[in-house]
Amino acid sequence: MTSLANLLNLKEGLDEARYNPEKSIQDGDRLVTMKSQTELDRSARDLNNRIRHASGKKKKSNQRRIVTGRGM
Repeated sequence: MTSLANLLNLKEGLDEARYNPEKSIQDGDRLVTMKSQTELDRSARDLNNRIRHASGKKKKSNQRRIVTGRGM
């Protein structure tokens, strides 16, 4: 399992790559080049999920409760 600090550093590098026309990330001794913006977005979503899990935060629910009545 990767530490929270390491995940945050990876997110920072990914954010820089998202807005850089080269779309590549230096990870230690590896150079990773992304093929499309969609791939970068998918990686960012996955990394955000890992950060949330490592920090112990729960995902906000998209579920809504609707209560109806007859008005009596």
